[in-house]
Amino acid sequence: MLSIGEAATFLGVSRTSLRRWDNMDVFSACRTIGGHRRYKLSDLGRFYDHSDEPDPNSTSNQHILCYARVSGHKQKEKGDLQRQVEKLYSEAAKLGDTSPIMITDVGSGLNSNRSGLQRIFRHIKSGNVSQIIVTFKDRLTRFGFSFIQDFCQLFGVQICETHQSAEKTVQESLVDDMMSLIACFSGKLYGMRSAKSRKKRTQQKNRLKYFKRIINHENLQILYEILQEISGVTSIKSIKSLRYTV
Repeated sequence: MLSIGEAATFLGVSRTSLRRWDNMDVFSACRTIGGHRRYKLSDLGRFYDHSDEPDPNSTSNQHILCYARVSGHKQKEKGDLQRQVEKLYSEAAKLGDTSPIMITDVGSGLNSNRSGLQRIFRHIKSGNVSQIIVTFKDRLTRFGFSFIQDFCQLFGVQICETHQSAEKTVQESLVDDMMSLIACFSGKLYGMRSAKSRKKRTQQKNRLKYFKRIINHENLQILYEILQEISGVTSIKSIKSLRYTV
């Protein structure tokens, strides 16, 4: 049995992906008495063959690669990602491939380090892919599509959209690129502000706890002086012990 870290290394994905697949029942893990995830090597092999590699019984060594992406988990929860997957499976079947390679991502289209995008590049270089199908080309990337297209053409791979985008003028394309960049930097700015706010709230809580400790200590000191005059209490520890004797 392999740990979640070892299983992630075997499949070439992150631990977060394995946890998410387990919660979605896409690829379930075994559980130890302590609740830790464990994976059988045979199960990992079957899952890898099914999800990433072409069907060995197929007459062709190449498959259609379907790629679906949403920007955030809220879109995924609304079913946007699942609808893309179903649409892409249907289009691949129409083209004669009933076992396409399906890759999904949850992340920004401006992030070039997406795990799904990196897997696409690996499949292209290995010669497993005949063509790539996406609903819209911005699902693949929001910026620099021509570079990815040129890379695919080097290996004879064509990118196809199931929903053809309207032809845009040069000015409209530039505006779209500018809006994508603004959206990216705005997201990072809001994230920085959010982190700064969390840090400020944490500091305020810590200061409040510190002041409470000081106030409690001062109150105990005053009480000690009063009780010392009345009953001869000799230490603050004696005051604390009074709670259990009263």
